[in-house]
Amino acid sequence: MLRYLVRSLHNAYLLSGAIRRGMWLLCLCSVLACASAWADVTAPTLEQQVKAAYLYRFVDHIEWPDGALSGTQNALTIGVVGDAGVVTALNTLVQARGSSAPAITVRAFKPGDAISGVQILFIGTLDNHHVKNIVASLDARPVLIVTEEEGGLDLGSMINFVPVDNRIRFEVSLPHATHNGLKISARLLAVAQRVEREGAAK
Repeated sequence: MLRYLVRSLHNAYLLSGAIRRGMWLLCLCSVLACASAWADVTAPTLEQQVKAAYLYRFVDHIEWPDGALSGTQNALTIGVVGDAGVVTALNTLVQARGSSAPAITVRAFKPGDAISGVQILFIGTLDNHHVKNIVASLDARPVLIVTEEEGGLDLGSMINFVPVDNRIRFEVSLPHATHNGLKISARLLAVAQRVEREGAAK
């Protein structure tokens, strides 16, 4: 598509007078719009890159129950709902990982899709109703649910991203993780902004 618009831009330049200028400007606007849209799809923001890096690192700090991972190589899948930039950033990290175990794949979901076959699920910015429905659909299943909502832990997630002093940090709910059969390492808990523990008041 971009190549076609560039060719059209060249052809418009070959015309004369006002027609040439008008068509040239029209084609230039089309090229810039196309390039901008392409950049929006392929270039995640810094915030999305940071969240993707967290999700990628969570893999090494979560213990899933026996049988929750796939195959003899304990392959796992990170699912993302409604955030194409995080998907792009995750795919970049996974490609750089190479053949290191466990093997990781990334799947993109749209809001409303049935969620299955994932061990980590990041839910992008959605309204509370959609978040609650997704969490309910994964109740008691060995899936680490990560959100980025204010009060995300109250919606049922195990980890929730929060902004702190212009940085992305995260909070953890141990009761929710335990409910889904997951164990979170002490090293990860040590760097969390806040940890909800069993029996503790929120």
